[in-house]
Amino acid sequence: MVAFYTFVMLVVTTLNAAVNVDPIYLRFAATLGADPNQIFRTVVLPAKLPAIAGGVRVAVAIALGVQVVAELMAGRQGMGQVFSMMISFQPLDVIIVGILWIAVAAVAIDLALVWSIRRLTCWTPTQR
Repeated sequence: MVAFYTFVMLVVTTLNAAVNVDPIYLRFAATLGADPNQIFRTVVLPAKLPAIAGGVRVAVAIALGVQVVAELMAGRQGMGQVFSMMISFQPLDVIIVGILWIAVAAVAIDLALVWSIRRLTCWTPTQR
């Protein structure tokens, strides 16, 4: 279920990025004598990569939420199952710690993705 949701997000993001490549860059590379393989590697892929990377960040965030919901619905272990068991006992402190643990994990994963995206797309301006 998680893989399906993230796959759909990435396909939509990639297709949207493919449409948004400015045709003038493609014509300029062709005018300079680049073959289709070179145009893809040097023009299309660098133009798509920031949008695809943004889609990966969104897909990972959604995947974390879907994972907890899937574990709540049908899991025998994991954080969703812990929440399911704790709801019946109602220890608020354990539930809050679980929520904070998921939030910390999500922030750590997002920071790792931001760091790797900045390394992969060093030609794009960064917002600080």
